[in-house]
Amino acid sequence: MLEAWADRALPQDSLRITPATNLHVTLAFYGEVEAAQAAAIIAKVAAVPWTPKPVMTGPLRYFGRNAIGLEVDGLLDDPWSPELIELWRLQPERERQRDPRPHVTVARLRPKAMRPTLPAGLVLKFKLPELVLFESRLSMEGSTYLPLARVGGATRSE
Repeated sequence: MLEAWADRALPQDSLRITPATNLHVTLAFYGEVEAAQAAAIIAKVAAVPWTPKPVMTGPLRYFGRNAIGLEVDGLLDDPWSPELIELWRLQPERERQRDPRPHVTVARLRPKAMRPTLPAGLVLKFKLPELVLFESRLSMEGSTYLPLARVGGATRSE
């Protein structure tokens, strides 16, 4: 649904729409980490007690230099478990400068394109059934996300 909306609402000449298979809500970004730190993060994700979280998409805006995303409201209102807070604190210092608001990236600015004015966002209510730690592998075609750890036991329909 988000991919179809972005495909209709966003300018194709200056943006690359995120395929539905890559859509996810970003809670924290770790960047490149050493193998030992990656293993610690994976173990901590596996220990997080996760229950489905009701959320709602908010305004569409720029996140960083080239990501266009919908803010995701509801996660910061929910009391976070100490395990989830610890996971957030494991972000490397250089990554803590990023915008900390949860969001779902629906498009990326194409290289050398001017930033277009963004339309109003799409409001969707849904539940986040699981917490997943992804490794992002960049290529010329875009990112591929490899799940490294997951908790919550979502089904494909969720």
